[in-house]
Amino acid sequence: MEQLTNKNGLTVALHTLGCRVNQEDSQAMLSELLRAGYTQVPFTEKADIYIINTCTVTHLADRKSRQVIRKAVKTNPEALVVVTGCFAQTHSEEAAAIEGVGLVLGVEEKANLVSLLASRLQGQSIEVQVSDVSEVSVFTPISETIGSGDRTRGFLKIQDGCENFCTYCIVPYARGKVRSLPLKQAIDFAEKMVTAGYAEIVLSGIHIGAYGKDLAPGENLAKLVEEIAAIPGLARLRLGSIEPMEVTEELLAVVARHGNICRHFHIPLQSGCDKTLAAMGRDYKTADYSGVIARIKELFPAAAVTTDVIVGFPGESEADFQTSYDFIEKMGFSKIHIFPYSIRPGTPAAGYPDQVDSMVKKSRCERLEQLARRLTEHVETAYIGKEVAVLLEQPCKVAGKSYWQGYTENYLPILAEAGEMERGNIRKMLVKFVQNGIIYGEISKDK
Repeated sequence: MEQLTNKNGLTVALHTLGCRVNQEDSQAMLSELLRAGYTQVPFTEKADIYIINTCTVTHLADRKSRQVIRKAVKTNPEALVVVTGCFAQTHSEEAAAIEGVGLVLGVEEKANLVSLLASRLQGQSIEVQVSDVSEVSVFTPISETIGSGDRTRGFLKIQDGCENFCTYCIVPYARGKVRSLPLKQAIDFAEKMVTAGYAEIVLSGIHIGAYGKDLAPGENLAKLVEEIAAIPGLARLRLGSIEPMEVTEELLAVVARHGNICRHFHIPLQSGCDKTLAAMGRDYKTADYSGVIARIKELFPAAAVTTDVIVGFPGESEADFQTSYDFIEKMGFSKIHIFPYSIRPGTPAAGYPDQVDSMVKKSRCERLEQLARRLTEHVETAYIGKEVAVLLEQPCKVAGKSYWQGYTENYLPILAEAGEMERGNIRKMLVKFVQNGIIYGEISKDK
């Protein structure tokens, strides 16, 4: 990529809203900005340039995006405020109309941030640069710089876009067609990450199960996972969110062949009621979903399965919710991300009759959150007295006492008393007890 130098010594502050992919995009943009000579400062401080990487997955995300934009303008009215990401992509005119905003960039324009900034700072009139993502067919990495920071867990974005068009979801409109990072390039990125010292690589994207759809025959997620898992020195490889019907036998066979692939699967459910799933435009029934989970547990008994659930979809009756609740309880998830349904203008479900009252959605979310906590506690307490391998990530304090925080391969968070432990190491720990949702362990004597 072309390197443009920041000759003015300008400072930049960046704020990210939304999903892991957005966070990774922000890290890539920051890498390019630092490479070009910009100096990063905290978002709460006065900066010459503010960049807000926005989200639009819910109406709350829209509101938070607007709030953060206005906060940046208030912090330094003289600054150049740049709005990018999904809210900028789908609401470009609204973003540009916010007083103090100087540049609006769509999701594809993130890759050209440095050059667009340079042009804007030179006075060129490019206030809004938003491509039609439905016409974009090639994956463009934002940066070729491999990560930064503490070299523990690194995220490798292998794919962008989604073509599922679930009836509630704005993401396909914001992110466009499926676009995959070429296989050879993805492996090269992964090798560089291992060389840079990352202990764990997480494969991420908007719809990673569709990886390779736009590439040559045979280049799919299973092939990519096989190749990356075989890289010498890679301690852990973790899959990002994957749709249930894309957990194929081919993929599971690859996981079984490589001990460094984490036995952790994040598989969105969205609803445990077949009627609701059909209205959502999902391509499976609960029997299909439970079959996938049963197969995972058959092959990997200690595997953790986490999920996403939407509560209060239009037409969801109390009986439908109870059916979903009962199915979720039966699945025994390790962790559940719960979202109240949010109307997204332009999606089919926005016009559906029988929209669920907000207070009903709130009540159902609270009931499901109680179940989620109970399921998580059940999984965590089952590890008491067992030994687990933990990737040490960062020091922290709880009640004034120092600990190291890390994650097991099946993504259980754990704390161990601080000692002579280096960040990025994988150490064996004995789980001692669980308190207030936190797992506590101690370093095994044989390390």
